[in-house]
Amino acid sequence: MPHDFRPLRDALVDYVYRCMGLQSPCETDFDLSPYQLLHASHYAHETERAPLALLTTPAPESTLDELPRWIRRQSSGDTRALLTQWAESDLDPADQFETWTHLFRRTVSAVPAECGESGVSLYHEFKLMSAIAHAALLNPNGLEDGFTLISGDFPGVQRIIYTITSDKAAKGVRGRSFFLQLLAECVVRRLLSDLGGLPITNALMVAGGNFVLLAPAWIDGVRAEERVAQTTARINHALLDWFSGDLVLATAAEPISHSTLLEGKAFGDAFGRLKTLEGQHKRQPLADVALTSEDGWQKVFDPHGHGGLHACAICQREPLTSWERQRADTEGRAWVCLTCQLFESLAEDLAKTPTPLLLIERAVDPDVLPDYSSALYAITGQACSVVGQIPGDKHGQSVVLQLNEIDFDPQQMDGFRLLAVHTPVVSEADRDWIAAHYKGELPEDRARWPEEGDIRDFEMLACARAIDHFRLTGKYVVPQLARLGVLRMDVDGLGTFFKDTLSDAPLTVRLAASDALSLFFDGYLGEICQQFEEQRGRLESLYLLYGGGDDLFIVGEWDQLPYLAQRIRDEFVAYAGSQFGISAGIVLIAEKFPFYRAADLADQALESAKRYELGETAGGRQKDAICFLDTVLPWKSGEPWEIVTTEHERLLDVAKTMERGAITGHIYRIYLRWRKDQPQGTAPKVYYGPYMWLAAYQMSRLANQYSKLRDEIRHFQEFLLQPDTIALSGVTARWAELERRTQDIGKQGEE
Repeated sequence: MPHDFRPLRDALVDYVYRCMGLQSPCETDFDLSPYQLLHASHYAHETERAPLALLTTPAPESTLDELPRWIRRQSSGDTRALLTQWAESDLDPADQFETWTHLFRRTVSAVPAECGESGVSLYHEFKLMSAIAHAALLNPNGLEDGFTLISGDFPGVQRIIYTITSDKAAKGVRGRSFFLQLLAECVVRRLLSDLGGLPITNALMVAGGNFVLLAPAWIDGVRAEERVAQTTARINHALLDWFSGDLVLATAAEPISHSTLLEGKAFGDAFGRLKTLEGQHKRQPLADVALTSEDGWQKVFDPHGHGGLHACAICQREPLTSWERQRADTEGRAWVCLTCQLFESLAEDLAKTPTPLLLIERAVDPDVLPDYSSALYAITGQACSVVGQIPGDKHGQSVVLQLNEIDFDPQQMDGFRLLAVHTPVVSEADRDWIAAHYKGELPEDRARWPEEGDIRDFEMLACARAIDHFRLTGKYVVPQLARLGVLRMDVDGLGTFFKDTLSDAPLTVRLAASDALSLFFDGYLGEICQQFEEQRGRLESLYLLYGGGDDLFIVGEWDQLPYLAQRIRDEFVAYAGSQFGISAGIVLIAEKFPFYRAADLADQALESAKRYELGETAGGRQKDAICFLDTVLPWKSGEPWEIVTTEHERLLDVAKTMERGAITGHIYRIYLRWRKDQPQGTAPKVYYGPYMWLAAYQMSRLANQYSKLRDEIRHFQEFLLQPDTIALSGVTARWAELERRTQDIGKQGEE
């Protein structure tokens, strides 16, 4: 340790044990009281429970019955017994402080803080106390020198993740999003190291590629903001080499006095200035590279690449070196650039490792690392690999984190990392159907035939019903409707919540809210996907490409996504105590549709949902809606989404017994006539018109033709095609017809 933190770390561990009424494993005379005063603001909420609070009862042994099953399972256990067990181990707080940090997150995240702030756990109190004390001890004059608040983000993430074609997009997007999460992890650890060897507790918030750090004012006689700028410039030099300017790191630093941490409003103002400065740096990407080296301007503005006739099958990048051009000439359309190869390698490691661990290393030979880890090491000086077991030569500078299981062995691992993961894998039926589909001739854009355990690609997800038919009957059919679903979701009003609702809240409350979001989107989201597939009997149907911060991106069998979106929405609203809504956008695409356009369309659908507004008559409630089949529908019970869901399922049952498209086609034509009769330039209004005569005629004819279904047909005429529901008939009919065609496998011609 560059500074002797041993007395402080012993005192921090001792504090948690004393708060729990247990015998402490440490003996120390270190005085924590100056650092306790900085966060003991006793912030009072208007409601009994804090926004997104994890607490349900003050009892340390609480099983958190109000939270989802996964969170209950992860958080349950005899806290005192576990802490007693660890106290009797040989864990040294000075040398294994990160392990103690994860142990406390594991055990006391459901224990109320001693400071009395509503919604704040003992873990958050410990974390902030640790961050303040570690930073202050590095200052020449302690608390009097103040602190430096640091934020960071990666502008260009959308370009890196989504600007790829449909070829191998499944692996590409998962690998890209995971790589960027690991990149943020490595950048944070590099900054903490350069800022005096700060512990992980000084990373106050890390989510979705964004991070906030608390650092001292001075590092060895240098202002902390200068050290941050130097490290950022070095990282951006490396990012430019790897990503040709598509991805950069933007950081900002704001000096703050120790009194700023005492008062929530002052901290909120400082945080606002920090994010404004970060925004300015985002608008000047790579300025630090251009200004910090002799060839900076040329490096940033000179053209890149060698040209040629070929481009990467995934990202469409041209060869950047003569070596890449030679490979592209040899491999033709199947050529994949080095960057996309490392993304694929990362996605494969994540999908195929049964019990994945993250191995983070500082002192390492880059030649023995996986490609993606070698890239991380070249960019940040921190290597991060997905491994299946703890390496036998693990050294003191290595950190091993268990993925998505917080019940870890502190004698073997250093902690845990929550990551939204759910990946569908290839089955024997997938492999055999693909071979039959291409008549045994390997397509030019495939390097090899898929194998069991590979990541299921978009073509398999789009043709899943036909593959199931092949598995059950052994007969190959061409799907009547091969479509893929793309789902994007985002929490409503979260920025306003942190900016306004928590404007005068202390830092501990902000930490608690941020961690609660991470627990849901990084931890529970993958479990929701797994439970959903099992309950609906559609295993390997969903691909969780990204989840973190407050948003998510999922690709899968299209007819599953509307119900999944509702499941996620209901879970989140319950989790957040109905204080937040969450909006969704779903689009349907062909399996060969350019993926970057699909991502754009899903984002446009999400933005349409987030612009939804009920108006003054309904209290002015905004958002909390879904955009599906180009129609925005509010989620709330008794509102349009529930009506459309119920009626489409009823309509689907009727449509299956009729000639193809009979009733759904009639209803949709009546809807189009209603739309045509609307006055130009105005919103749809409830009024009587020709569509009602058309409905009476068409539905009566249909009832005479299908006399056994007369009551059902009359129901749709009397309910769905009336003035107050006609606006919902179009999306209802389209949904039912698309689902009928997707499921109608057995009636298709077999080859």
